[in-house]
Amino acid sequence: MTIPGFSSALQRSPEARCALRTNLMLMRDYRLLRTVNKSLYCSAAGALVTLAAAKRLRYIQTPFTPEYFHVFHTMEGIIRRRRLALSAQLNLYEEKGELMVRLALAGR
Repeated sequence: MTIPGFSSALQRSPEARCALRTNLMLMRDYRLLRTVNKSLYCSAAGALVTLAAAKRLRYIQTPFTPEYFHVFHTMEGIIRRRRLALSAQLNLYEEKGELMVRLALAGR
């Protein structure tokens, strides 16, 4: 794996190497926290998929927000990756002047 600017920074000067090392140390906590948060987010989305399948929900619908859309998109991907006896289709539509998002679920 190559990191853009990494090899050139090591070859240029001691100041560049020091700056790179400092930046990597500063980013360590961020990278660790992001990894933990992503793991928890994916686990929660997986739990929602399991619950929706167990309850045999036909759809989940909410007003559109980027956050809800992202959760539904993640759930759709989990259903595809797990190859469940379930199919999912993500739809955006307008209802009474309000943008809505719906994750339609159907048994295969």
